[in-house]
Amino acid sequence: MAAIAVVAGLLALPVGWREATIALALPCLGLVLAMQPRPRDKDRRAGLDFWCLAIATNVAYAGFCVAPEVYFLGLASLEWLVLLLPMIACCGASWASGARRPGTPTAAWLSVVVLAVLPIATIRTLWPLRLAFRIARPGLERLADRVAAGEEIDYPRWVFPIRVAGAAADPATGNIGLMTDTNPGGPVGFVRVKGRPGTPTVGSRPIGGDDLHIGLADGWCYNEED
Repeated sequence: MAAIAVVAGLLALPVGWREATIALALPCLGLVLAMQPRPRDKDRRAGLDFWCLAIATNVAYAGFCVAPEVYFLGLASLEWLVLLLPMIACCGASWASGARRPGTPTAAWLSVVVLAVLPIATIRTLWPLRLAFRIARPGLERLADRVAAGEEIDYPRWVFPIRVAGAAADPATGNIGLMTDTNPGGPVGFVRVKGRPGTPTVGSRPIGGDDLHIGLADGWCYNEED
């Protein structure tokens, strides 16, 4: 439940604030944990530090990757490499090296490796985006149909777990764009291509994929325009 609350909170933040929150909060959490005094039961405290930082990092990265932007994908990758990977690895090594029960050290070290590299795997595969699309697709289809029919719709609106900030129809192609960011200089969001399935989605208007293009399913894609 706590993880769901964290993701929901991140998604509710305005575009830009969400990414800034992730960028600042996670290293601060690592520093706070590192500065805490060690009790007599050092192994237990080391485990608490590791699991808190690793879980918070992975939940935050998953929440961010539900509706990613290419600039912050690069920023998050750099932050993981320079700050979060060393912090998680150090906390994890301190905990795993203290595991004493038979069979525990192997499982502990495996947990450290998996949770340390999972954030970059999340960025590379964008599995939260693909999962969120599968969950929200029926609602996105209905919303796209309403946009195509010319209905007046109030924005922003939630198609759980995706926040749609605006929409547009491309008169030249009949494509429908559902935007998670309506920035005129570079909108971001989902595009439903007319004539699907099998229709190429690269460069699909009204949101061109100049900066980022993720093909989804049956003529849907996720694009960021330069």
